Amino acid sequence: TDAIVSVDSRGKITFWNNAAENIFGYSKEEAVGQPVTIIIPERCRKAHIEGVKRVLSGGDSRAIGQSIRLEGLRKGGTEFHIEISMSKWDATGQTYLTAIIRDIGDQLKTEDKIRYGYHVQNTLRSSTDARATCGPPGRHEHRRPCSGPPVAPESDRGGCRYRIPRRS
Repeated sequence: TDAIVSVDSRGKITFWNNAAENIFGYSKEEAVGQPVTIIIPERCRKAHIEGVKRVLSGGDSRAIGQSIRLEGLRKGGTEFHIEISMSKWDATGQTYLTAIIRDIGDQLKTEDKIRYGYHVQNTLRSSTDARATCGPPGRHEHRRPCSGPPVAPESDRGGCRYRIPRRS
């Protein structure tokens, strides 16, 4: 399930659901009242603080309503990949930001496996000593060569580059 985290205009956590406890490792009692930067990697904090200030002051709010892939920080200090969608709202004369956060580590691993499979497939297809050619699924033809776009074994994930592991 998705974590739901709300922060006030000072960047303090005001709401923390059970899924947030499971994903980040902080209990509700530990998280509420703390700065939201406890779940943001150190290298990303400055940009986050500047972005929140800009949004709360009525400036550029491109991140609002968009799904963005970033890194989160667990209580134990490990970083992990997240997808976050934010909204801005007002209540009792104060502005709040609420984020729906999903751990996408398993999803990215699956995407990388698929991408790696396509890469291997395309490498085999373009091999000069390949003997078979491609046809409809499940059938080989010897009339037309295989073709398809090459798939790079690296991908860009929200500022983090990581390589698909080589298979032996």
